[in-house]
Amino acid sequence: MANHPAATQARVLGEDFEGFSRFIKDSHRWLERIKKKSIFWQLEDRKIGALTMWPMLSTAALGIDENVKKLHVYFNDYSKLEYAFGCLGHEIAHTFGLNFKKDSITKTFDQHSDKFHFNPDEYGPTIFFIEDLCNAFARKWVSINTKEKIKKDCQERNNMLSAFILFISDAREKEYTL
Repeated sequence: MANHPAATQARVLGEDFEGFSRFIKDSHRWLERIKKKSIFWQLEDRKIGALTMWPMLSTAALGIDENVKKLHVYFNDYSKLEYAFGCLGHEIAHTFGLNFKKDSITKTFDQHSDKFHFNPDEYGPTIFFIEDLCNAFARKWVSINTKEKIKKDCQERNNMLSAFILFISDAREKEYTL
């Protein structure tokens, strides 16, 4: 991704916006830390408390449950199941744009600001490159969380969450391609 326009733009923004720079650094450090951590530890560390299938327009989305101060990942129940595991990684990446405090979850920066768009004249269609970075994160996350690792993690817990994670992990494509 080093030669991709998003990488160049990310370096520029990383210099200009402290929150975005922290997003990039923290997400890369976290990927290195999780190699021996269970999927459940990973979800808890990123304050994700629930995974749910839900009818919606996007493939997946991240929401905040204000009652318990946890995040909720929603999966589109009309999308191909093969995408769900990679989408989980993508939504985990978005958590690096949030601040976790004892009594609240807030945004570090506005990911949808015009400052986070490519210049359409220079790079083609306007793209939120934050999505590109979350996709790159998700590909790495999926490669760390192999089917074998997920099966082992889920065997240690026998509940609905582990069953859902095992289900979407088994259905995934060889490579996360979104």
